[in-house]
Amino acid sequence: MKTRFEMTADRQARLLQIARETPCTNGVRPARFMRLMQTNNALVSALHLHGLDEHGLERRNPIIVAFGDSVTAGQFEIMFDPADLAGVMAMIREGLPLQIADLDAVYHEQFRMLLAEKYGHTAVSVINAGIGGDNILSMQRRVYRDVIQHRPDLVIIAGTLNWSDQLGAPADFGAALRHIVQAVKANTDADIILLTPNPMSDLLPDNDLAARVQVVRDVAEAEQVSLVDVYKLWGIFTTDPVELRECLANHINHPTAVGHQVYALALMQLFE
Repeated sequence: MKTRFEMTADRQARLLQIARETPCTNGVRPARFMRLMQTNNALVSALHLHGLDEHGLERRNPIIVAFGDSVTAGQFEIMFDPADLAGVMAMIREGLPLQIADLDAVYHEQFRMLLAEKYGHTAVSVINAGIGGDNILSMQRRVYRDVIQHRPDLVIIAGTLNWSDQLGAPADFGAALRHIVQAVKANTDADIILLTPNPMSDLLPDNDLAARVQVVRDVAEAEQVSLVDVYKLWGIFTTDPVELRECLANHINHPTAVGHQVYALALMQLFE
């Protein structure tokens, strides 16, 4: 594992306990995807015609697309001092990485491994469609390229963190999110999970984050898709700005490996 920054052991234990003991879903299960995971078996194609798809091809393994920003992309701690602009520019000129990307620790990989434990007879693939710094408006523009064309069976949408007043109000965020959900519904058979984020620290305050989180909850209810409310779990864990800063890999908004584990455990609540 590349990432090394971690919160203290007592904080890890407390956060994981909250994730394991606190319900955080809306009760809408990804039923079609669950059936695929239950019935997909390598022997089916070999022994029965029912294992073939509408084109006469062997049934493929289920596909998940994780659609989001830097958290989904798998970015963790930064490798520079934000106050040292000259040092940052020197790193850029020398082609040095500014932050750590760790695809083994990212939440959807941990989620994939938990699914593999639960459904031991099938494989499942995850397409990482996270882009660092992206926001829901950019995600709306690239939903066909990065999600729909893959014909996914499950789509996880997590794009709440990167927003500003220049992009619009929470209602504008909600309109873009709803457009993405409706586009996926109209063009695929995929189940959809809306994922709320961990909170951001006071180093980069976002006064509208809580409002956007509520928009995500409202869109999940209106569109009757699954909701996994990670923001709720972190709110139980801490509301102290100093502690929150010390529990994020970049001290701003990137969760640690254990923070990503919380996302994975929360996602698995839909499969219990």
